[in-house]
Amino acid sequence: MKKFEDKFIRPGLKRQLNMMLRSVSVYASLIVTGASLIILAGWIFDIDLLKGLFFGFVAIPLGTASGFFLTGCSLYIFHKSEIPYRQLISGILAVMIMIFSLIVLLHYIAGTGYWHDRMSPDSAILLFVSAGSLILLATRKEKLVNISQVLALIVVLFSLVPVVCDIYGTPHVFPGYPGPPLPVVLLFLFAGAGIMVAYPRSGIMAVLSSTGMGGYIARRLIPMALLLPVVLVWILLLVDRMEMLVLADDIHLVTAFLVIGFVILSLHFLRSIEAIDQANEKAKDKAYIANRQLRYHIENSPLAMVEWDNEFRVRKWSWQAEQMFGWKLSELAGKRSDEWHFVHEDDREAADKTMSRIIGGKERGAVLPLRNYTKNGELLYCVWYISVLVDRDGEMASILSLVDDVTEKKITEMKLAESEEQYRSLVEISQDAIWINQDNRIVFCNPAAVRLFGAADAGEVLGRNPYDFFREDFHDLIRERIEIVLKGGNVPVIEEKMMKFDGTVIDVEVAASSFTYKRKPAIQVVARDITRRKRDLAKLSQNEFLLRMAGSLAKTGGWMARLSDEKVIWSEQVNAIHEVPPDYSPSVEEAINFYAPEHRSRILKVWNECIQEGKPYDEELRIITAKGNRIWVRNLGVAERDSSGKIVHIVGGVQDITERKRNEEEIRKLNEELEKRVQERTRQLEESNRELEAFSYSISHDLRSPLRAIDGFSRILMEDHSAKLDKEGKRICNTIVENTSRMGRLIDELLAFSRLGRQDIYHTEINMARLVESVYKEVSLPEDRKRIVFNCELSCPGYGDPAMIRQVWANLISNAIKFTSSEREPVITISCSRKNSYNEFCIKDNGVGFDMKYSGRIFEVFKKLHSTREFEGSGVGLSIVQRIVHKHGGTIRAYGEPGGGAEFCFTLPVNQ
Repeated sequence: MKKFEDKFIRPGLKRQLNMMLRSVSVYASLIVTGASLIILAGWIFDIDLLKGLFFGFVAIPLGTASGFFLTGCSLYIFHKSEIPYRQLISGILAVMIMIFSLIVLLHYIAGTGYWHDRMSPDSAILLFVSAGSLILLATRKEKLVNISQVLALIVVLFSLVPVVCDIYGTPHVFPGYPGPPLPVVLLFLFAGAGIMVAYPRSGIMAVLSSTGMGGYIARRLIPMALLLPVVLVWILLLVDRMEMLVLADDIHLVTAFLVIGFVILSLHFLRSIEAIDQANEKAKDKAYIANRQLRYHIENSPLAMVEWDNEFRVRKWSWQAEQMFGWKLSELAGKRSDEWHFVHEDDREAADKTMSRIIGGKERGAVLPLRNYTKNGELLYCVWYISVLVDRDGEMASILSLVDDVTEKKITEMKLAESEEQYRSLVEISQDAIWINQDNRIVFCNPAAVRLFGAADAGEVLGRNPYDFFREDFHDLIRERIEIVLKGGNVPVIEEKMMKFDGTVIDVEVAASSFTYKRKPAIQVVARDITRRKRDLAKLSQNEFLLRMAGSLAKTGGWMARLSDEKVIWSEQVNAIHEVPPDYSPSVEEAINFYAPEHRSRILKVWNECIQEGKPYDEELRIITAKGNRIWVRNLGVAERDSSGKIVHIVGGVQDITERKRNEEEIRKLNEELEKRVQERTRQLEESNRELEAFSYSISHDLRSPLRAIDGFSRILMEDHSAKLDKEGKRICNTIVENTSRMGRLIDELLAFSRLGRQDIYHTEINMARLVESVYKEVSLPEDRKRIVFNCELSCPGYGDPAMIRQVWANLISNAIKFTSSEREPVITISCSRKNSYNEFCIKDNGVGFDMKYSGRIFEVFKKLHSTREFEGSGVGLSIVQRIVHKHGGTIRAYGEPGGGAEFCFTLPVNQ
């Protein structure tokens, strides 16, 4: 009996059977697909072993293997719910199988088919039927699925025919064609069986998967109905072939044999049916008792009970639910919870998600805290214990909810949590160290306490004895205070010496009170580090002394005037400045009368503006001290207001500035004298400049006339009397002409050099790259530009006088061209860079260079490092460059090496 209870009335049996049959279908599709892939690989790679699938079997035709592959894929895709349009894809593959097998059959009918390279006619028929079965299965419509299962059953039965023919040794169904090999028969069996059990909820399979008596018998009878006739006939044929009996003569024995077999089978199933009936009766009794017990518990439970249908509509509503929420079952029957004002708006989403998961089968139970409304609008805090009730087949029958009203408990918890949170928040943000001492152990401390103890985190403090943090000479006092607090007494705030983790001793101000922590008596300690305060007090006292000393030395003091009684309070230094006793405290009128008559109106004006408008003042005025001395003071005043904005005080300071005023007078006299000297010196410089201009004029005119005469007469001598001159005379005349030309150029450069000092600078932004390119073309000859590699890498702009800067580049580039004239591959490179607030420009060549020990002479007028025979020049060009750069506020420097070239770099300020 126990066996039948477990196998027949077990809950969830139908669900398990359906899942098992679908799994069988999936495995069957994988077997068919995998086997066909092996055969196709044999054809692709020409491996005979793979073509036959097993040893000793003939090659399976390529067309048959292709049909099996499509059949397995169609059946597998039918089961994969994650594949989009899976039913459509499965149906399309089945149509392809049907068309292919139909073409093969038509070839056989027309007499043009060749079974050895396509497929046998029986394989084509079975594939055609299998394809039709798959097409009907893909629709998932119950009537068409029934037909699909019948066609699949036909495939299974007809695929058994070749097996039976081989077992019985009888000829094949289609004479003239060999029967299909065993692997093909087995693949048809797997394919047909897989299609049959693919949708077990409908058709023949619905009977096999039923948990009723019919399903139980069918699952046992159908396998025997398939196998028993085959086995019995095989035995009879074996006996007949062994001539142990003749079927025609001994038919009575054959009949008796068959009758006995079927009688035994019938008795077995009758016994099973009787056992099932008894198990059902017993199950009904158990169910009746269980229902009575469940009803008793529900009716006497303090929890409300709500039963919902599969769509979460109210089916039952206990009397506890009526009392809890106020609605009756007649008001809510058939409604969902969102169809009346029942669930709090903020909990609606959580409730919907839980219901969706339970309806979808993702959860079988849940515990859901919700806020619910009663009929009169009162808000309740409830906990819903939700369980799915299932039928015998494991399918959802209804949903049961047990509801616990935890409103009172929730409110208490909320108040307690709020109180604890407020306490914790205050403690956490407190700047005072707070810890709880329980049984001489620190069980709680706030962040300020962690900082006070000098710990890395609270873990280093918790569990420690509080005595460890105080000096030993304070232990007796602490112990006495703890006893007083535990007895409910109060202790005053005291100062103690405390030691931090690193051994540092600090001064703390400690207060303690009794406290209940986790339902046990404890002491709450509040401590404040006053080390800095005590140090600041001592420092403040010292600073007051130093301030008095500084005020005395600086002759500066402070004062305050109360407007309520027009009384002025002076510091000791202010009293000393006014030469009055240290305790002297004048009125406002008396204080103003100390000012000299000529300044009294000024102090009255700024004083009134300060007390009326709050305008501060800072005035330097003269006062007459109590002893009649006239001194200068600096008086500052600032208004102070009360909380309403009314001016109540004027505070300020007084400084004796008599000495400074005396020094300022002396400086003024010195400045006047200096101004006279500057004017005299300027006049002298102007006279010198006029003399210099006269000298320049003399050079420009007086010196040029003799030079022109010398040059002219030398040329007349060479042109008119050349026939009378010998070779040496002609050389002397040429030398005179060349030297007079050089002297003229020297005079021009000297005049240009002298004019630079008087020339004004016109500042503007200069495109250095464009300027350099222009200058290079002016100062170089075409043959120079052909032989010189000229690199201009300028990206920085220049700021200055364009004409003067042009002269700088002209002199520097001309020198570079001149001093590289003897090089085979001359290179001139011009670059720039930014250095702080200056742009630096450099020109570098690979010419003759110079020795750095003569670098100090290179910018001097008429100082040349190379002879005139080697390189022409007057020695003024670099002096002009230096003067222009200096005039722009820049610097210039030179680097050289004999035979290694030279580099000149100059800086110009960046325009701000």
